[in-house]
Amino acid sequence: MLYRKTITKKKQKKQKNSNFLIKIKSHLNSYIMNIIEIRVAGRFKLCGRIGTGSFCDIYQGINVHSGVEVAIKFEDTKSKYPQLLYEAKILQNLQGGTCIPTLHWCGPENEFNVLVIDLLGPNIEELFNRCNRKFSLKTVLMIVDQLITNMEYIHSKNYIHRDIKPENFLFGLGKQSHNLYTIDFGLSKRFRDSKTQEHIPYREKKPLIGTARYASINTHKGIEQSRRDDMESIGYLLVYLMKGRLPWQGINAKNKDEKYIKIKDQKLGIPLKELCADLPIEFANFINYCRGLNFDEKPNYRLSKKWFKELFYKEGYEYDNVFDWILIPLRNNHPSIFTCLPLTIDFEDEEKEETIREQKLAGEKNKQENEENQEGREEGSKNEEENYRIMEQNNKMILSQRHKVTNIKGGENNTARRMYTEPPNSLKNNQNKKEKECVIF
Repeated sequence: MLYRKTITKKKQKKQKNSNFLIKIKSHLNSYIMNIIEIRVAGRFKLCGRIGTGSFCDIYQGINVHSGVEVAIKFEDTKSKYPQLLYEAKILQNLQGGTCIPTLHWCGPENEFNVLVIDLLGPNIEELFNRCNRKFSLKTVLMIVDQLITNMEYIHSKNYIHRDIKPENFLFGLGKQSHNLYTIDFGLSKRFRDSKTQEHIPYREKKPLIGTARYASINTHKGIEQSRRDDMESIGYLLVYLMKGRLPWQGINAKNKDEKYIKIKDQKLGIPLKELCADLPIEFANFINYCRGLNFDEKPNYRLSKKWFKELFYKEGYEYDNVFDWILIPLRNNHPSIFTCLPLTIDFEDEEKEETIREQKLAGEKNKQENEENQEGREEGSKNEEENYRIMEQNNKMILSQRHKVTNIKGGENNTARRMYTEPPNSLKNNQNKKEKECVIF
């Protein structure tokens, strides 16, 4: 027992030391990149490491000529199973779809095979963890609509993906932050001839290719994969996003083969009602439909999307691209987090921004005009008061001229009294009543 404990302690120390060395290497790499400018193909500058895949390392870069940010994949040319150049060929054939990142460059560079594509945002798994591993029904339904659309496009180009998992679906950046992209075509395969449209033959005793957690039952049985298997894997992915885990996660086994057998037995043994318990019936119907497809049968993508869209509008949701991770800053009252998350609420076009600017300018102009009109009215009222005062003075002058001073003799003292003399009869009708009643002493 003591011997075993010492061995485990030594292993733990070795692991800690190895992790420490990995951290030091990553810091040194970033430090070296800041000092020495490393370029790929003469125009793509390396900025730092952003992740690692199963067969390659991924770095962030920038095109020094255009300023476009890119993701750069490196694969050792001496690896046992090189896949990067094969993935580049598939990406080249898939170019043109809104769900496919742009291929900027691919080729050998010193001791590495290099692939340069668009820099994308976080994947579904990362966003799922940010939301405490719980998505709302609205978010899942908006995601599944794009998932099925992506698979429809890839299948229309005569390819199947064969590695459906949340890490292989990434959202874009900036104005494309609501757009879902599909990546990692290293395990993809052509299922149909592009010229003759002939489907690949049915085969058995095939090894499991892809991620066992989301693999279809036919894949576990060793049957050649086709379009139906990609669709069934999407069904398991949806259940995972709704519930946070799948029943066959966390299985203990001695090796991979034993683990795959246990996962297959659980998938066959769990009925769909139990797998999709507490979920809308559309999820179970979708998985059941995918399982019932024939090997070379084309899935009805439109019908599948229709089921989920009807559920979406039945729940009263609005397709506004407001996903759960967009609402995290509002819940935590931390607006600064918006800078770390992809923004999905954006303008459809720059024209909308211009119209809003024009409306603001028009509003400011109206305010200025209203202020000028108010000033003009105040000046006009002042001028009216002055004119009224001048008119009163003129009226008094006229009245004083019409008065006639008469001396009235009476008693010892003579008093001079000015009395109002009425105008002649021709002018009486033209005079005001005030003038008639006015007597000035």
